[in-house]
Amino acid sequence: MRLAADPVANTFLIADIDHFGFESGFQKVWLDDAAGAVYLLYYDNLALYAPKPEAVNAAFAAKTAREHSAACVMGRLETVAPLAALLPGMALRDEVFCALDAGQAPRATPAMLAAAGEAQKAAPADADEIHAFLGGFAELAGKYASKEMIAARLAGADGLHLVIRRGGRIAAHGNTAAATAYATMIGGLAAAPEHRGEGLGGGVALALCRRIMAAGARPAALCSAKAYAGFAARLGFKQLCRWGMLLRG
Repeated sequence: MRLAADPVANTFLIADIDHFGFESGFQKVWLDDAAGAVYLLYYDNLALYAPKPEAVNAAFAAKTAREHSAACVMGRLETVAPLAALLPGMALRDEVFCALDAGQAPRATPAMLAAAGEAQKAAPADADEIHAFLGGFAELAGKYASKEMIAARLAGADGLHLVIRRGGRIAAHGNTAAATAYATMIGGLAAAPEHRGEGLGGGVALALCRRIMAAGARPAALCSAKAYAGFAARLGFKQLCRWGMLLRG
């Protein structure tokens, strides 16, 4: 399969096709065999792959995003950036796609180690609270705009949400998303402003990494350049490529 040429960077596409096939109630896949491109709509997220930027059918991708009211269009930066001119209602974000090396344990502070032990698996009944919590962070709101997606992940087996609570309320959150035999994405990492500096976000990340590595895969993540330098790189993650995200609103 064309996506296997870069299995870690294509984790989103490989995982969703493996788990849900080429068409379901919330997913649809289009293949351009001549160009080698793949377009995958998962709820309101459109993911793109092409062996080179010029292989993307920009008009088709933009039309698909508009017709399905996509909240996010994502892929390698050089693949997604040219679509910005065709989707004026969406803003381009440049992020870092990074991962731990195979077999490498994440580095952690004593506070993170302690917090990791407090991380608990969220339940389906937590969907509304998680949606509201993540919606309070500008960098996450677009990625988690679909409450239906969060609820489906909590109710099924296609991801894991971990939370740390303080006073009965979510103080830190993180989740796994796309997962393959090669890698599992970590996302939704956030700590409430009043609890930053306590190692809670890092504790959730550490707990997720441990579970992913126990299954034999590499933890991978998307983050801003600032978050990569100040957080992910300190955990031991290494940049694989730059990732583009067109976000609505």
